[in-house]
This record gives sequence, structure tokens and C-alpha cells, in this order.
Amino acid sequence: MSITVRVILTIATCIAGTMLSGFQSKETRRPSKVYSVCEVLADLASFNGKMISVRGAVLGGQGTFLVGNCQSKLVVKGFTWPNLIWLTFPYKSSTPFNADLATYQHVMDAVKRMHPGKNDQIVLTYLGVLESDDLAKRTSLNRMGQPTGIGFGAQNMAPAQLVIKTVMDPQVIPSGRDGPVRGN
Repeated sequence: MSITVRVILTIATCIAGTMLSGFQSKETRRPSKVYSVCEVLADLASFNGKMISVRGAVLGGQGTFLVGNCQSKLVVKGFTWPNLIWLTFPYKSSTPFNADLATYQHVMDAVKRMHPGKNDQIVLTYLGVLESDDLAKRTSLNRMGQPTGIGFGAQNMAPAQLVIKTVMDPQVIPSGRDGPVRGN
């Protein structure tokens, strides 16, 4: 193959790659900003229904939450919502994408290889669509007259949920060091 043909093919490949990258939808691109749990909870209305990246400590048990150590509290009708975002996969949502389960498993395997201790924080960045409702409609008084919230996830604790597309950037913070749960 002559040098001229190789140069033309190289240029054509670069142009085609540039053109095809423009066809990627806005929803599938990784947002350039990664928000903390606290930033998201402070402005739920702005993030609702949008594809965002959120970083926080993972809290497990009956399901999985992202948790943050927020300076301000989310209080609605006298009820203080926990600083949590429930994590769920698209099968429980009308979100028009599938989770990248291969990457999810790869990241979870990487976390296991980091050998986190029982009291260590596992910190991850999740990309997904945030869903939240009008919390005033989800907050009321219980039978004893105490304010209560009916949110997302286990025990309806979280004021929002993130429908997971993918996960990235695993980090283990050893016990006794500051992180998203014990400080920033």
C-alpha cells in the first residue's frame, strides 16, 4: 500500500471517528461533574430525572444506599430525612437504559481485592438517573403524631433513588480516617 493511500485511510478513519462520537446521546455520556450525596440532596428538584454521577460511601444491609456526612439537613414538614440515596437497577424503573452489569461486577471484584475491613468505608461513584418525588407529599404524621417520611428503598428511608447505569472509581477508606460518612 502506498504512503498516499495510508495517509488518506488514516485521515478518513480519524474523521469517521470524530463524526461517530457526535452521535452518542447526551444520556449515555459520563457527566463531567461528580456530585457528592450532600450536593444532590441539597437540590433534589434540579437533579430529578437527570443522568448524574454521585460519589459516596456505600451502606449495605437490606439493599444498598449511598450515604453522605452533610452539614445541612433535609427537613420537610418537621421530618429530617437521612442523608441517603437508594441504589437500584433499571428493572424496577421506567428508565430507558440497561445497567452495565459487566462493569458493575468488575468494580465489585476490585473492591473485594482491596480487602476492606469490617469498619472500613467503601466509596464508589455511580452514574445513573436520579428519581425523587415531592417530599411534602411523602411526609406526614404517623399515628402517634410524629412526622414520618415514606421514601425509597429499604424501610422507605431515602428521599431519592439513583437508577444505576454503571459504577466506577472504587476506594476503600480504612477505619479511623475521614471519608464521606465520617467527614470529608
